[in-house]
Amino acid sequence: MLTPGELLCWAKELLELNADEDSVRDLEQLGETSTDDQPKEGTWTAESLAAFMDVLMVRNPSLVKAIVAAAANGGFVARETVYELAGYDETRKLRGFTQPIGTCPGICS
Repeated sequence: MLTPGELLCWAKELLELNADEDSVRDLEQLGETSTDDQPKEGTWTAESLAAFMDVLMVRNPSLVKAIVAAAANGGFVARETVYELAGYDETRKLRGFTQPIGTCPGICS
């Protein structure tokens, strides 16, 4: 199973994200509370995350950038950051921005 800290580390490596090392350390400390080494059904593994992000990067790279930014920021990404990362004009609406996630069925299976 991929921990939140590992997700952030992978994102840093794959997408050249400049994440705060304290965030990675904090996420790893939270993950240390779990002693179960076997991934539970429906949880992310390094392989399922890589497959998902690969497909999503082809379909919607702006969304991948937003996901990585949110992972580096405790799960939150500001609207302004999304516009900046995606290169969107400020008049564009974000309606349906997360819909591509629903179009990647079976990737994590």
